[in-house]
Amino acid sequence: MHKTFYSLKRIKHSSLSLKNSFISVSLLLQGGIYFFQLVDHFAASISIMYLAFFEVIAISWFYGGHRLAKNVREMTGRLPSQYIQFCWWVAAPALLMVSLHSHVREDNIKMNLHEVGCGGGDTD
Repeated sequence: MHKTFYSLKRIKHSSLSLKNSFISVSLLLQGGIYFFQLVDHFAASISIMYLAFFEVIAISWFYGGHRLAKNVREMTGRLPSQYIQFCWWVAAPALLMVSLHSHVREDNIKMNLHEVGCGGGDTD
């Protein structure tokens, strides 16, 4: 049983390495920079902004800005200023929402001074 576990573990690691090698080769080919920019633009930044938006909403609105201010006072001995509390309640969610809206509306990625749409064809 002990040897079976290690052989399954070796097969799992080998298949994972092989999969990662195929993904890496796609980045080295001619369209690799397009694939990298596509993943960077649409996967990483938008998901982080959504997480930040819902985290701000959850902490400031559901947990409560007043409770959060009281917790800050317990930790530091002073209440946060009215400006900071305004940012918790209004400014941060509004700015993240505007940023998300403008980021989602950008459908094209610029490559070598050309805009390339999601379909892969040049738009100019």
